[in-house]
Amino acid sequence: MAPVELLIGSRWQAARGTGQTREITSPFDGSTVGTVALAGTEDVEAALAAAERGAAVWRRTPAHERMRILLRAAELADERAPKTAQTISAESGKTITEATGEASRSGDLIRLAAFEGTQLYGETLPLDANRGTGQDKIGFTLRQPCGIVVAITPFNYPALLVLHKLAPALAAGNAVILKPATSTPLTALELAECFVDAGLPEGVLSVLVGSGSVLGDALVTDPRVRKISFTGSTATGEHISRVAGVKKLSLELGASCPVVVLPDADIEAAASAVALGGYVNAGQVCISVQRVITHPAVTGDFLDALVPKVEAIRTGDPSSPDTTMGALITTAEAERVERAIAQAAVDGARVLTG
Repeated sequence: MAPVELLIGSRWQAARGTGQTREITSPFDGSTVGTVALAGTEDVEAALAAAERGAAVWRRTPAHERMRILLRAAELADERAPKTAQTISAESGKTITEATGEASRSGDLIRLAAFEGTQLYGETLPLDANRGTGQDKIGFTLRQPCGIVVAITPFNYPALLVLHKLAPALAAGNAVILKPATSTPLTALELAECFVDAGLPEGVLSVLVGSGSVLGDALVTDPRVRKISFTGSTATGEHISRVAGVKKLSLELGASCPVVVLPDADIEAAASAVALGGYVNAGQVCISVQRVITHPAVTGDFLDALVPKVEAIRTGDPSSPDTTMGALITTAEAERVERAIAQAAVDGARVLTG
């Protein structure tokens, strides 16, 4: 299988430095989904140089023209949504039903960003409110692009989290270098292709696949980068904040999401919410149910309602519409969860099902 090339400066190119490729395999059965070229530091430099040129052009492109290109990208995302859903499911282990829902939102996200990119109003400032300044002066602000934005995305929503970063940054007139999760890069590359095919100018968008320790540090420490948007672990976010230097940072990090069930709760509704919120995408969601705290008066009733809902979840081949929960992203993650359950039982928890 020929490797998918890197996208550098809105042009598909072979990797310059490493000469290495990576097979993307299904978390469900280990089958090969695709092969990608791995970027190295030479590719980072090429992407940054291209982004400098692209940012200079794109920031001078009128908002209506940027919107036109993004709206065309949204149309392409809609047309290609069935294929994107298959890619999401195959490389992430997500059920085809969940993957279809995710892919079907791609066009809407791009359209929303395209519109908002035309609404970047500034403000006027009443300078005469301060002593020493009269009504002969006027103050105002202008919203301008940051320049080069680095976007680093995780595996669990390989379409939505990519577009949450790409679409607004592009709509506002920035050049973007995207580093998707190494385990799920094919979806990101397919979505990037929508923007390129829609007419995005040269230099504006790059997608680099490779090790976070190699590419991440090279990208986030470079002074040409003015904004970093990262979704991932708290440890990595802390590392970025230490090494990035003077840049704008948007860091969406770890969570600890509790559900509290009180005596006046609708027990059936609470159990349904927990069964959905705890197991959708195999629990691999930033805002997944992570803890359930119940009042002693309703604990028994809540468990009686929850257990059959969990037992009704159907595992299996993610490509089958009958499967309602897919695979964890790696064997290591599955083993980690298994160890956590075993340790909880050792510490006194009761395993009620599974």
